[in-house]
Amino acid sequence: MIKTGQGLKFTDTPEAVSTLLAEYRSDKKVYSTGKIEFAGVGDLDVYNISRPFMTNGKRYIAGRVEPRNSEISSVRFFEYERDNLYRAVEGVELKYLQDPCVTEYDGEVIIGGTRVTVDENDRIKSWRTAFYRGESLGELTEFACAPDGMKDVRFIGYNGKVAVFTRPQGGVAGKGKIGYIELSSPERINPVALAGAELMNCFIETEWGGANDLFLLSNGLIGVLGHIACRTDEGGAFQLHYYSMAFAFDPVSRRRTRLKIIAERSDFAAGPSKRPELADVLFSGGLIRRPDGKAELYTGTSDAEGQFIVIPDPFAEFE
Repeated sequence: MIKTGQGLKFTDTPEAVSTLLAEYRSDKKVYSTGKIEFAGVGDLDVYNISRPFMTNGKRYIAGRVEPRNSEISSVRFFEYERDNLYRAVEGVELKYLQDPCVTEYDGEVIIGGTRVTVDENDRIKSWRTAFYRGESLGELTEFACAPDGMKDVRFIGYNGKVAVFTRPQGGVAGKGKIGYIELSSPERINPVALAGAELMNCFIETEWGGANDLFLLSNGLIGVLGHIACRTDEGGAFQLHYYSMAFAFDPVSRRRTRLKIIAERSDFAAGPSKRPELADVLFSGGLIRRPDGKAELYTGTSDAEGQFIVIPDPFAEFE
């Protein structure tokens, strides 16, 4: 029998980044950090990486690969070679895909990401989350997708169904909210179905965020690794601020715990930025929970590099 939410407090009240950030900074713990070297792609940037995953007996990371002055990217797969060094798999890429994610479902590794379409001048005109599967990384084909304009769709197997977290924008969703819907299988993920997701009240009106990785906790709750973001304007120039955050979601009551920030850009090693306004940006690519009570958080930093950080397991308190 699944028991959810024992002793936890749930809320529907959003809190501002400033409040969550002050709380995080008052008691942050960072055990170690490291940059990941990606070999085999020349001088192209590799960022907004997935967490490491195993398939066919080998360890890989998926990463967004592109020139510093462009957002026309491919997702490449990098095989583990030694500590903090991964090498590109030759001849394998998913063109016009951004921000990869990894889902293990029913013994199968499924790759997701933001698929973009471009015009005749190679300018991005639309985007949507798409999911791919295949017998190997070199044989991936798309089998499910979100509506146009929807990034950061994630799913996990739950109680014989698929728990899907969405991120619509515009209208009642504003700058971007998290939605939730349960479907019978990954094959049921499509634009019509996802349009029916119930929206959560996670962010204040001027801020936004989404889910990036999901974990089925021992008590039946779903642990959500995500991001929360805001924008500041100073002296005519704007700055984007993206933080890694986490919360627990009860799929029975459809309620969540408070959001908590678990990492900010300054926790990682200094490095380049794709553009000045992206200097304070983290992309929460994925997380590995360790048996020692710590977790490895894999991120893109400043839209230019891939790094990891070791922090307390953000989901331990929910179990």
